[in-house]
Amino acid sequence: MNRSWKLLVFATLITLTSCFKDEYNFNDVSMDNYNPSFAAPLLEATVNLGQVMENVDTTQIKADANNLLKITYSDTLMSYNVAELISIPTQSISESFTLPAFSIGNLNNSSSVELRDLANGLEEPDKTIILASDGANAPFPAMPAQALGNYGMRTFTEFNTVVLSQGTLTIEITNNWPFPINNLTMDIINVGDGSVIGTYSYPSIAMGATESAAVDLTDVTMTNNLQAIISNIDPGTSGAPVLIDLSSTLDVTSTASNLEVSSGTAIFPSQDAINETVDVDLTLDNGEELNSVQLNSGSIDYSIDYGLRENAQITISLPYITNQGTPITEVINVTSDHINSKTVTGSIDLSNNTIDLTANGARTNYIEASVSASIISSGQIIPFSITDAVTANLDIANLDIAFIDGYLGNLTESIPADTIVLDLFNNEFSELISVAAPELSMKLNNSAGIPIEADMSQIFAYNDQTSLQLTGIANPLTINSPNYSEIGESKVTTISLNRESSNIVDVFDLNPSGIAYQMFIETNPAGNTGDMNFINSDSKIDVTMDVDIPMYGSVSGFSIEDTLDFALDSINILQSATLRAIIENEFPVDVDVQLYFVDENFAVIDSLFSNGERLVQSSTIDANGDLVSATTSENDIVVSEDKLNNLMNASKIILHASLETANGGTQDAKFYTHYEMNINLGIIATIQINQ
Repeated sequence: MNRSWKLLVFATLITLTSCFKDEYNFNDVSMDNYNPSFAAPLLEATVNLGQVMENVDTTQIKADANNLLKITYSDTLMSYNVAELISIPTQSISESFTLPAFSIGNLNNSSSVELRDLANGLEEPDKTIILASDGANAPFPAMPAQALGNYGMRTFTEFNTVVLSQGTLTIEITNNWPFPINNLTMDIINVGDGSVIGTYSYPSIAMGATESAAVDLTDVTMTNNLQAIISNIDPGTSGAPVLIDLSSTLDVTSTASNLEVSSGTAIFPSQDAINETVDVDLTLDNGEELNSVQLNSGSIDYSIDYGLRENAQITISLPYITNQGTPITEVINVTSDHINSKTVTGSIDLSNNTIDLTANGARTNYIEASVSASIISSGQIIPFSITDAVTANLDIANLDIAFIDGYLGNLTESIPADTIVLDLFNNEFSELISVAAPELSMKLNNSAGIPIEADMSQIFAYNDQTSLQLTGIANPLTINSPNYSEIGESKVTTISLNRESSNIVDVFDLNPSGIAYQMFIETNPAGNTGDMNFINSDSKIDVTMDVDIPMYGSVSGFSIEDTLDFALDSINILQSATLRAIIENEFPVDVDVQLYFVDENFAVIDSLFSNGERLVQSSTIDANGDLVSATTSENDIVVSEDKLNNLMNASKIILHASLETANGGTQDAKFYTHYEMNINLGIIATIQINQ
C-alpha cells in the first residue's frame, strides 16, 4: 500500500507538470498554498468463488454437478473380522482300549499205561505168575482198587503261566487191557505248585471201549508243565483165564480246545491286537451344523498310554481329514522294556488340511478317528493281561480357520465400542456455521456369506461439552451378504441419512469432535433356512462413513483478522482523500470492514471508521437459498486531514472483517462456484503542495 500511494502521487505530479508551457517563468509562480484535486481509479476486479476455492489448500471442498460447493469427508468407522465369530474349540478325544482275550491253539497230549505197570503192583506170588505169563492165557487174579501213579503230559513252550477265560480240557481213556475197568479217577495238576486243574471220573470202561470226560477251564490257571495222576482204578478181574499181554495199554488222550487267555506270561505272537474306531461329535454352542473346514493351521496333540509290555506299532488314522485329498495317518513305533507300560506323546500338523465334517455327506459336526495297535513280537516271555489298556488322548486344537461352510449358527456378538476423531469441525469457522442440508452415508462392505442383522443405534457424536445420539438408522439393519456362488465377493449395504430422515442437522450443529460407536450383530436371525453359510479367514464387515455437506446454510459472527505492513512516506502532501467503492455482489453474505492503524507496539492510533462499515451487501436469495439477483453497494470513505496526520505514525494496519448471511446471519444460503463479486475502487484526493 505504501508503494501504491507513492506511485499515485508521482503520477499526479508528472501529469500536472506536463500541462505547463515552456515560456512560463516558474520563478514568477507562487506555489504557496496550492491545493489541486484529482480523481483516479485504483482497482477494477472480479472475484469468482470457484477461482477462490482453487487457491484453498483443501481436498474436502468440491463442487457437485450443479457447481454447488460441498464439504466432503470420508473415514472408516470400523472394520470387523467376521471370522472371529466362528471358532471351533479344542476337541478332546479320550478312549481306552483293552487287550482282547487271545486264543492259543488246541493242546493235544497222549500217554499210555501198560498192563505191566498194573502187574507190578500185585502181591507175590501173583506178580511173578502174571509177569511170567506174558503172551499166554492165564487167570488174572482179582485185585483191590489202587492208585496207578503219576504220568507226565506235554510241556507247552508258548507260555509259562496263563489264566484262561474259556476253554475245555477233555480226556479220553481207551481200555486195551483184557478186562474191564471200574471207578477210575484222574487229577490233572500243574506240576510247579500241585494245583489241580480238573478231576475226571470214569465209573466203568469195558474191555476195548473208550470213555471221555471234560472239565471247564474258565478262570483256571494253567502252567506249561502238567501231570496226570490216576488216584484210583478198580480192575474188573474175575480170576478167569485171559490173554496176558503185558504191553497192552490203557491209553489216555487229553485235548484242550477253545482256549482263550486273559492273563499270564507268554511269548506274544506278532498280531493285530487293537483296531478301534472313535466317533466324535463336535461340541458347538450355537446350533452350528458344519460341513467342511479348511485350515490355515492346527494340530492333533496325542498322548497314548500303552499298557502292553511288548513292542508295538500304533497307527492313528483320520479318514476325513485330508491334505490334498490324502487322509491323515500317523504311525507311532513303541519299543517296550517288557516290564513297564509306556506313554508316547506327539503332535500331528494340520496346516493346510481340510476336514470333512459330514463323513462324505452322511453326518454333520462329525470327526472320525481310528486307533490300531499291532504287536511286534520280541520272542520273549512277558507278563500280560486283558486289563492292560491302550488309552489314546487326542486333542484337536489351535484351529486357525481359512474357510468354513455349513449352517454357522444363530449367535449374537457385541463389536467392541470405539471412537474416531473428526477433524472436519475442528476450527472456529465450524462453530459459526449452521448447515441446512447435510448428508451422511455409511457403506457396509460384507464379504461373509452369512445372513446378518445389526443394531447400529449406539452411534453418538460428541464434543467437549455434550453428546448426541444419531437417529435414522433402521433397527435391526439387514446387512447384505454374498451367496455361496459369490465366494470372494463383497456385498454393499448403504445407509443414507439427511435432514428429513434423521437428526443429522442437530448432530452437525453440535460441531462434533468425534464419533463414538458400538455395533451389535446377530447371525442367521431366521435360523437354519437350508442355505449354505460360509466364512473366509478375511471375511470382514467394513463400515465407511461419507459426510457430504452442501455449502447451504447460515453464517453468523464469522470474522477475519489480519495484520498488514503500512507506511505512507508521502502522506505529507495529501490534504484529504475519499475512497469510493462500488461493489456488485452475487455472494450471499454481508461484509463489515474495519481498519485499525497501529504503531510498532500494536497500539491503536486510529481507525478508518468510527464503527465497522458494511462495504458489501448480500445478494438477494430465495427461500431455497438460491440467487435471485446481485446487489450493488456504493461507499465513499472520507479520510480527513487530521486522520491522515494520525496515520503518519502508523506502521501496520489490522484488518478486521465480519461476514454473515442475510437477515443477521439467520437466512440459509447456497454457495456456487460461479458466484462473482465485481469490485471498482477509486480515489478523489486533494494534494497540499508548498514551494
